[in-house]
Amino acid sequence: MGDGAGDGAVLFDGVPFSEKSAKRISGSGKMNFKIKHKIPGRIRVHMGQSRMSFDQADTLQYFLETQPGVTKATVYEQTQDAVIEYDGELKELMEALKSFHYEDVQLPDSVRSSSGRALNVEYKEKTDRACGETVIYKIHASLYRSEMCILYGKSVM
Repeated sequence: MGDGAGDGAVLFDGVPFSEKSAKRISGSGKMNFKIKHKIPGRIRVHMGQSRMSFDQADTLQYFLETQPGVTKATVYEQTQDAVIEYDGELKELMEALKSFHYEDVQLPDSVRSSSGRALNVEYKEKTDRACGETVIYKIHASLYRSEMCILYGKSVM
């Protein structure tokens, strides 16, 4: 079993994986996922679900970070993707992902309470709203100035 460093492909259960052809993997009734991209030491997988809640993203990230050989994991709930950096065997990581199921992971309360996902979304919505209000105000002010200039026969600027 190669690690993809030399031949550009990884064999997993006899199935070749290449960077250009993502393969769907399922673990006997457990989580489906698709390899979207891989380079030695880093892999991006797309989880086989249509939506991912903040709690599910935190659970998956906790699960991945506690796996042997995983050095860093980042989960993106908006796209249902996970980027995993590892220094162990890819086969072991694939086995762990195949066996993953949200209900099987006990997420500590400290992880759940320290998650910033909901706070980040709330902050983004507030800044988007504030930026939108600023743009609308500037457009309104610009139109008002233009109307006044037209009324008094002056240049717009």
